[in-house]
Amino acid sequence: MTDTNPTPEQMTRWLTAQMVHATKITEQFTDEFTANPAEALSWSHKVFTAAAILKLYPDYVESLYSLAERPRADPVAYVVKKATALVQRNAYAPASSTSAVSNLVSQAEAEAAATILDAIEWGKIG
Repeated sequence: MTDTNPTPEQMTRWLTAQMVHATKITEQFTDEFTANPAEALSWSHKVFTAAAILKLYPDYVESLYSLAERPRADPVAYVVKKATALVQRNAYAPASSTSAVSNLVSQAEAEAAATILDAIEWGKIG
């Protein structure tokens, strides 16, 4: 565990690397789906997480850039606050749609946000 947060630059690099990896996962899924849709879908959990990363992380990167220009702003703390709020919201009120896929997307978004918190907590960003 670490007591210090990464810098906004370190956080941006880490988020960007995660987005690049998520893009590769979605591209691989597209190829697998084209070859064998049923098989691809049966092993698609990682694609939900990749899609959640591609949905959430660009907003976090934008927040890091925009807040870095403000005096006394703490861009990383803001991202932590947003990610924590998403995880808490999903813990207190888990998705309960009649659509199983919608519930999976919601769970994947919470997982993507929790991954940020875990990476900071364990010093994986830097």
